[in-house]
Amino acid sequence: MTQPTAIAPTELGPQGAEFAETAARAAAFYAENDRHPEPGSRNHDESLLGSWLNRQRKAFIQKRSPMSPARVAHLDEVYPAWRLPAKA
Repeated sequence: MTQPTAIAPTELGPQGAEFAETAARAAAFYAENDRHPEPGSRNHDESLLGSWLNRQRKAFIQKRSPMSPARVAHLDEVYPAWRLPAKA
């Protein structure tokens, strides 16, 4: 399910392949539903994706332990809307 990307999973750090796969699943959810996955959803898979997305956003803005530039670039490539807030 991972979409082709110029950034190899090995460049995404520890668990790079898992990160790429989850990013692709979150992007597919957004494309299919026209909204981000919700962490509080009753649907278990959606809830997991929503929680994962929230963790990525927090890591992106942290100064002590920021997300790697490779992971930011990968998310920007496969899921351009990942930085946007949830639709009202």
